[in-house]
Amino acid sequence: NAIEKSVAIGMSNLKFITSYNSTIPTCLISITVSTDGVPLSKSSAVNLWPILVKVDQCIRVVPILVAVYSGETKPETITEFLTDFVNEMRFLEQDGVIVNGTLYFVNVSCVVADAPARAFVIGVKPHTAYHACERCQDDGNWNGRMCFSTRPGLLLERFVSEMEELYGQTSIVYNVHSLLHVHQDALIYGSLDNVSAFPFENYLQKI
Repeated sequence: NAIEKSVAIGMSNLKFITSYNSTIPTCLISITVSTDGVPLSKSSAVNLWPILVKVDQCIRVVPILVAVYSGETKPETITEFLTDFVNEMRFLEQDGVIVNGTLYFVNVSCVVADAPARAFVIGVKPHTAYHACERCQDDGNWNGRMCFSTRPGLLLERFVSEMEELYGQTSIVYNVHSLLHVHQDALIYGSLDNVSAFPFENYLQKI
């Protein structure tokens, strides 16, 4: 089982248990999951869709590759792509994994992905479509690209609102609009480093 082996290898070979055991409460391990499509090479039509995990309780750790999908297109369906991963995660949540003689249960804390990959994983419209933001009811406007309206309020909302005043409504693209929801992630997950895609994006360069 790929996830079980990755957790065991990551925790035993790198001595995560010794270094960080005090940070793991009641034998529970949480992992952050990430996926994205990357081209195999510039001259090939083959794409890779790796599934990466990172043990949350282990700081200073690189992501671990647990599965790879390969094809000339992205997976046909999310079911085809994630069925084996979901089945293994259910097993680890219910039965756990033994590392150094200790039983640990594993759950997923969050899934980190860029806008196109996130839309694919959760089965919603792509970020360039109307009603593309899955966190609110803003339908957006098409003006060569998908643009969203703004509203006054908190500091981030004020920033987005003033950006529209300075640069026009077409500046409020998906990534700028998403700033309105950053504080929600901070309330749920704590530090934004906990949901940052940077470690996973950097690791993709090495595959």
